[in-house]
Amino acid sequence: MCLRLWDAHISTSIIRRHLFKKLFICNTSYKSITMKKIFFLLLFAASGLTFGQTYKYDVKAMGINAGTLSVTRKTGNGTEQYVLETHSSINYLLGKIEVDHITRCTYKNGVLQNSYVRNDKNGEVEYYTSADYDGSVYQITTEKGKKTLSGPITFAICHLFFDGEPTGKTQIYSDRYGQYVPLKKVEDHVYRIDFPDKDYIIYHYESGKIVKADIPSPVGKAHLYLQQ
Repeated sequence: MCLRLWDAHISTSIIRRHLFKKLFICNTSYKSITMKKIFFLLLFAASGLTFGQTYKYDVKAMGINAGTLSVTRKTGNGTEQYVLETHSSINYLLGKIEVDHITRCTYKNGVLQNSYVRNDKNGEVEYYTSADYDGSVYQITTEKGKKTLSGPITFAICHLFFDGEPTGKTQIYSDRYGQYVPLKKVEDHVYRIDFPDKDYIIYHYESGKIVKADIPSPVGKAHLYLQQ
């Protein structure tokens, strides 16, 4: 799936080393966006954001522990930066699947400025998406090509982890797909997002927090459980 969680006390030097390690294994098919991502990620490491909040989840697939997912928000000076990371490893009859995912996005005064998504499967890039705001429209690049989307974007999937239940919302921006997707309430404290490829995620809330999610995976549905 698309989903280690945020640690507000990680040193800047550790963050920089981690970010460069992630970036420089990119393949040549999307080198054109690499320098832009380097700038964005270095800005994240040096931004001086002062408040951090992290949630960590266990990932389970086929009834066994498959990995972890973390989602972090850091705020300061009118800026919000979100990072969602996951690593999962699944052994099944046909072999082993390892998935690494990262989503990073920056908001200024509540408006999305840029975002970057990358998903690796067994060491190969499966998909990626970037979005950059010019004050009017977003320039979006994916493994399938480029497009634009009118702005501003103020509500995306990352907000679901920190802003409580999305009461009254009917659509939400997906950083992965670079577009808005349907969001609906299916029962009390349970919400569903449907994606263009027919996948979907169901989020379960308790006391304003996501405590469980049903997510797509290479071997069928997987589940996230909030660590206590």
